[in-house]
Amino acid sequence: FKDVSIRRALTHAINRRQLVDAYVYGFGGVAEGPVSPGHRWYAAGDPIPFDPTRAEFVLDSLGWQRGGDGWRQRDGVDLDFELLAVSSGENALEQMVQAQLADVGVRMRIRLLELSSFLAVAQAADRNYDALSIGVSGDLSLGHVAAMYGGQDGPLAYPGYNDPLFNTVLRRAREATTADGVANAWRDAQQILSHDLPTTWLYHARGVQGVNQRVQGIDMDLRGELVNVERWLIHDRKAR
Repeated sequence: FKDVSIRRALTHAINRRQLVDAYVYGFGGVAEGPVSPGHRWYAAGDPIPFDPTRAEFVLDSLGWQRGGDGWRQRDGVDLDFELLAVSSGENALEQMVQAQLADVGVRMRIRLLELSSFLAVAQAADRNYDALSIGVSGDLSLGHVAAMYGGQDGPLAYPGYNDPLFNTVLRRAREATTADGVANAWRDAQQILSHDLPTTWLYHARGVQGVNQRVQGIDMDLRGELVNVERWLIHDRKAR
């Protein structure tokens, strides 16, 4: 949808906490943007909480009224769209979102494709789709953010987003020579994305690690499990 107000309304209608709790069994966190809160360059943007009442109010104010069948229309046009997703045995996520949007009168049709067909459509130059559901592997340099939003070209440029101000801020981040300069540039970048909302981020997933009780001194973070491996200790119970 080109109207950011509709994108915000649909985001209000999605219960991301429920997705985290039910889909990834709590092993993740609700996402407000492309940068995880645990990242040193994370900056809070304008939160869009789960608020279906607000979603309905915005859609009503934009002229999308419920018909007798419960679905929204404006000027005889249905408020519906198609979501592309990869066909797998784990499509509960898309179905949960579909049900949540239906609660506010928005019909989302799910189209499942096998992976190669999905990527062929998602990465095509014309981006001939309404919306898609995809997971993106983040990296500490935030290269995934630049790849998704820093222009209309490239395999990760799914939103087709191309904003001159964002591109200027992204260039500031790349050219900054101080830690504060980098952090400030990424803060501004996240604020722009929060305002424009080219993507609705659902959750930041985190892995599950098991630690033997004999191993002490482990301190994991976003850099991975082995970030402080040189300080790990093996506790020898026999030494007692």
